[in-house]
Amino acid sequence: MARRAPGAGVEKKGGKKAGKAVGVHKAVFDSVTDGIVVLDKTGRITKINRAITQTGGYTEKDVVGTRLAALKMFTPESLAKMLAAFARRVLGQATPPYAVELRTKKGKTIFVEIHGSPLREGGRITGSVAILRDITKRKKAEEALRESEEKFKDVTVASADWVWEVDRTGKYTYASGKVKQILGYTPKELLRLHFYDLMPKDEAKKAMAEFNAALKTGAPIVDLENLNLTKDGGEIFFLTNGVPIYDDKRKVVGYRGVDKDITERKKAEEALKKSEERYRGLVEGTEAGFYTAALNGDALYASKFVERIVEGFKAAEWRKKGFWAARIHQNDRKAVLREWSRGVKSKKPFVLQYRFVCRDGTPVWVEDHAFPSPSKDMIEGFILDITERKKAEEHLAHIDLVLRAVRNVNQLIVREKSSEKLLKSVCETLTREQGYNSAWACLFDGGSKPVMAAESGIGTKFSAMEKLMKKGKLTRCGEKALGQNRVVVTEDPAKSCRGCPLHCFYAGKNALTVRLAHGGRTYGLLSVSVPAAIGVDREEQSLFMEVAGDISLALHSIELGSKRVKAAEMLRESEEKYKVFWENTGTAMCTVEADKTISFANETFSKLCGYTLKEIEWKKKWTEFVTKEYLKRMEEYHTERRKKDGEAPSEYEFDFVGKKGAVRKVFLSVQLIPGTKKSICSLIDITERKKAEEMLRKEDKRLEGLTADLSFLYEVTSIAFAAETEQELLGKALEESCRALGAELGIVWMHDKEHGELVARKCFGLTEQECAGMSMKPGEGCAGKSFQRRAPLISTKRRLRGYKPTTSICVPLTTKGGTIGVVEVLSLSTELGMGEQRLLKIVADQVSTAINALRARGELQKSVKELKKINKFLVGREMRIIELKNEVKELRDKLK
Repeated sequence: MARRAPGAGVEKKGGKKAGKAVGVHKAVFDSVTDGIVVLDKTGRITKINRAITQTGGYTEKDVVGTRLAALKMFTPESLAKMLAAFARRVLGQATPPYAVELRTKKGKTIFVEIHGSPLREGGRITGSVAILRDITKRKKAEEALRESEEKFKDVTVASADWVWEVDRTGKYTYASGKVKQILGYTPKELLRLHFYDLMPKDEAKKAMAEFNAALKTGAPIVDLENLNLTKDGGEIFFLTNGVPIYDDKRKVVGYRGVDKDITERKKAEEALKKSEERYRGLVEGTEAGFYTAALNGDALYASKFVERIVEGFKAAEWRKKGFWAARIHQNDRKAVLREWSRGVKSKKPFVLQYRFVCRDGTPVWVEDHAFPSPSKDMIEGFILDITERKKAEEHLAHIDLVLRAVRNVNQLIVREKSSEKLLKSVCETLTREQGYNSAWACLFDGGSKPVMAAESGIGTKFSAMEKLMKKGKLTRCGEKALGQNRVVVTEDPAKSCRGCPLHCFYAGKNALTVRLAHGGRTYGLLSVSVPAAIGVDREEQSLFMEVAGDISLALHSIELGSKRVKAAEMLRESEEKYKVFWENTGTAMCTVEADKTISFANETFSKLCGYTLKEIEWKKKWTEFVTKEYLKRMEEYHTERRKKDGEAPSEYEFDFVGKKGAVRKVFLSVQLIPGTKKSICSLIDITERKKAEEMLRKEDKRLEGLTADLSFLYEVTSIAFAAETEQELLGKALEESCRALGAELGIVWMHDKEHGELVARKCFGLTEQECAGMSMKPGEGCAGKSFQRRAPLISTKRRLRGYKPTTSICVPLTTKGGTIGVVEVLSLSTELGMGEQRLLKIVADQVSTAINALRARGELQKSVKELKKINKFLVGREMRIIELKNEVKELRDKLK
């Protein structure tokens, strides 16, 4: 199955988006010139960037979803290297860069260098990220260098000069065949001698002194004239030039050079010049900036490629005194010079990462592969431009922090019940994880006038913004955000928004502003700032938009909750009822005397407790129906409610005990009847609702533990609880499920009881004409069998008119009333298995629960409306009875 890469889908709540945290994002991927591959913990490739497709010619469809071990584009030896490195990375071990061979889709072989690192989310390793750099040119350059060395050997054979090599003692380790013509010795005879054995004593002492001096410093032997004796005793002068030979630890182990006749000096100088030009051409042609520098930061040599890395300066400028060190970023300069000194002392190669500053002040990140020079107190090395890689790393780290902040915000909005406290806590949460530098928000008065504002990360400077809002005005970005349903991005407000009270605070930052709106109502604004260096891409805007949507939904819920409280208060004021009318309501109701005796009750109350009305009225006290856990507290409420200034809760839940000891969860609404000590009580059995809520809590808790691959379940849950109708719920849930599972088609079949058929209610990937009229009998096809058996099914033989699906997964939708339909997803290209079936089953359960909630909510709203009508009537009747009693009492007094 082609699943989403971590972070590809935007999470709305909890930590489900943080795991996708480690998310890798397409906008960032496609801007990086190096190839990026993201793998999950099992070795399955979940994401590649555009550079991969350009380098190898393979499409995302060819690669994404394939396990690393199954890739056929690498040679067996290269694949073994990659698997070993991946295994170490998922265990949290560092892996050095390594090179492998890759066959492009056209059959061409290229070389790539792989830099890998673990992918972490919430402190756990969830996969791996690998960066692939095409080093084919570098490989070719190395091959060219080897060919040049072979050519050099060929030249020594054909040359009229004598080429030699000696070890640290001066003993010959190599001599070209020309030595026979020049000195009369064969190369084999010469290997038993030292170079000073061929010289007169005085000449030998002089040559030994020069050789030892050069050996100590690693300096080359340049134009050294020396007298040598031939095998037959003749004398010949050589002009000797030699260079040190290094081992892998950069230690001088000998010298190699050329002995020329003095008369051939010019020829030797010309050959040396050509050799130097070839070396310089090789250096200048590589994709790296080569340099040689002193420990004080003076550059002795810098290749032209340095010009391309650090823009605005010519290579010649780098050789000026102190120029190299001056161009290193001031925050990195001391550390670089210190590491250079350590490297010279350790005599080992080392790698640094630091910044250069271009002429226009732009920083450029480089990776410096340095090593001590044979010359004293000098460093040699080459630098690579890693600016884009650093930007990608910084952006990924920023997105990870943002996802953490989003998770904390979603946890916050679930428990916060005050709009003002919610906005203040949201601002603090968004900046606590440093995902955003600052945040501010404001609430409107029902129109567009700010009445309350909160901030975090701005401090006293926000007072100017509050003064502006008190005048009923907003900033330019705020007014712009009110007129559109998307994020307003303001780049460098310090320059572009001079009139904003906060423009000085936004130096080096970008601002994101969005309106907080839900259901056609605008509640306020939310604005945050991010470092300008990180930038704001579409994915970050989408993530910020989702956060604003969650906050808007929370504000909407708080508003609805406030309205429900007012409605409940109005209901309690009208709870005086007559028993004759109570029987017309489905709510258990009763009246309670001051001594706790139940004086009246309706049939619903009788059914709830299991006693008849004769057994209840004037014989039972309400205390007999309460568990010990709640009894003491409810007796205190009963007493407090009847005091003159007493206050007691009028609504709460408790455990209700019936005749046979059965315990039910009950919601109680109680209120005193005006002018009496009686109270009227309304009891709603919420046992099933509590069970459903508990099931939802358990399901939510379980979902929190799922990996990033299950992040889309959060979106389905949000859709389920935000949907106003079943049609909207089914359509959005089906669309999200198909996209997340990689299915091209989807159908929601609903049972038509009247005709005994399953009818296509909602479709995804099909036209309205294709979907219209689709139906089947229970037991027919994958969906019909799933409905009949009430169990999930997977079919590989599904046939759909005009399509040839590879796999079909069907999961039944079951509510309290039974199985009502089936959700079916079909893949045209990828096989779906048990993992996808399990995920779809979770989605179906969520949708079924949401359908139950929608239907229950509709029934509850209907009951509340009916109760309000009855209560209003009952209150009038009760007040009339009280008036009649008073009139009767007056008549009796008069008769007396």
